[in-house]
Amino acid sequence: HAAIAQGFAAPVRVERDATYALGVHQHPFHARALIIEGEITLGVAGVSRTYRPGDIFDLPENTPHEEHAGPQGVVYVSARKERA
Repeated sequence: HAAIAQGFAAPVRVERDATYALGVHQHPFHARALIIEGEITLGVAGVSRTYRPGDIFDLPENTPHEEHAGPQGVVYVSARKERA
């Protein structure tokens, strides 16, 4: 898997229902995710972008963002890369 070769941990499957929403927060790790089903919208620096099946998003560590699932929820595979 390419992400593992780039220093990411093994990916995990994440499922969120249509009510999922999380206000502004950040993670102490770099996150990369591949959307499998549904959609998720991420807001970073006042700009929102919706990701759908086949899309990949990258969130560098400590990036403030908000997120919410689409009307059918979202399923994605996510990998983390901890700071060395």
